Formats: sequence, structure tokens, C-alpha cells
Amino acid sequence: MKIIEVRPSRKFGGSWVAFESPGVEPTYAGSNGRELAIEYARQRFGGSSGEVRVFDQAGAIAETFPVNGRNLYPHAA
Repeated sequence: MKIIEVRPSRKFGGSWVAFESPGVEPTYAGSNGRELAIEYARQRFGGSSGEVRVFDQAGAIAETFPVNGRNLYPHAA
């Protein structure tokens, strides 16, 4: 199962990172950075299924979004 993590960036304070694998981790700044990172993660699944995990500032999982192979998301951010 593919997993993409969306978490606050320590390197770029106030930004959010969509971590897919080393070297594939775009960073989104601004007040809507979190939402942009989640949307990027959802789009990266193509036809495969998996899960987007959103972490909070403390490093704990705050939300998870399952993604099925048809790009349908049961829960919207």
C-alpha cells in the first residue's frame, strides 16, 4: 500500500511537506499550505490505492484519508 505523509516542515517553518519518498517531497507555504499538500498527495496516487496521513505539529497522526484506485476520497479536507 502506498502512503504519503503530509507534515509541517521544520526546515521551512510554517510550510507543509507532502513526503512521498526521499527526494519527492514538495513543500507548500502560506495559509493554505496544508490543503495544497493534501491535494498534491491525493493526486499522486493515479490509479492505485493507498493512504494520505496528515501529521500535527507534535508529530502525531491527526487525520488519515484512504484513497481507492479510482481516485475517490471518502473524506474531504
